[in-house]
Amino acid sequence: MNSILIQLLQKIYIYVQKIGIVEQIIQELQLLILLIINYSNQNECSCDQLDENDCQLSKRCKMNQDQCQFKSCQDYLITECNYIQDCILENNKCIDHVWGRCADIPIEVCELNENCAINNENKCEEFTRCEDYQMNGNEDCNKKNENCYNGKEGYCKSKIQIGNCQQVEMECEMYKIQNKQYCVASTDNKCISIQVTQCSNMNGTPACSLYNECDWNISTSICREKRCNDLDEQNCNGELKNLNGETMICYWENGQCLKMQSRDDLSQSNCYLATIGQSTWKEGKCQECIQLSQLVILIYYLIYIL
Repeated sequence: MNSILIQLLQKIYIYVQKIGIVEQIIQELQLLILLIINYSNQNECSCDQLDENDCQLSKRCKMNQDQCQFKSCQDYLITECNYIQDCILENNKCIDHVWGRCADIPIEVCELNENCAINNENKCEEFTRCEDYQMNGNEDCNKKNENCYNGKEGYCKSKIQIGNCQQVEMECEMYKIQNKQYCVASTDNKCISIQVTQCSNMNGTPACSLYNECDWNISTSICREKRCNDLDEQNCNGELKNLNGETMICYWENGQCLKMQSRDDLSQSNCYLATIGQSTWKEGKCQECIQLSQLVILIYYLIYIL
């Protein structure tokens, strides 16, 4: 596809020179094409690229008269509707609903979206400030925003920035220091600073258990990154991220969860699930899906007419 894009840019360059379009237009077209390439490389397999086995494994697709097709919101169960992007449950029916703003997002997934929080009227909204949110039961204010902590008056509070956590004697969780470092209580009741960039920074503090990316050993007080072999069959297939955002692919094989070195490690039974729907079994091997959006089809047309 890259050679096609190069041809297009060359033709556009010659064409715009003839008609006197400014160079800025060329730069914008180049940026657009780079965005197309990036988009096509990151997308999941489209339903029409899947065989029957992978189609049935996909949450977005369904078989219809021997063809794998995209589901509409109406095809999802009531219990899964609010967890599906751009769907919402209304009057016991799953209907189309674009998740454009926080207010459009169902409560069930509100706080999984960055900068969204559930307000005191139990509605999803853009996060405002810690003090605007009332605590409900054992709710953790830190889930609203990493700069919030549980206040004593029933409301969330903003963490206070200080120079050194060691100077704190009580209520350690109230404080933070610069560069995204936070004060937490250690297992021996000392207030220490941690920087949440890797799990080992949280050795000796139960704060480790708050992060899904980390494995907390309560008997040794050691905090380490989760590994594929820590996962059971239900949680194995797919991406495993660390606190830096780096990912590895885990897959289930012969009763254990393994780390993928290359797609050649995968079989027909785990190819689609392990790669989070970005690969499918084709021609006897696990192959990455390549998306050709309508914009890329337009590129072919422009090459033809220019």
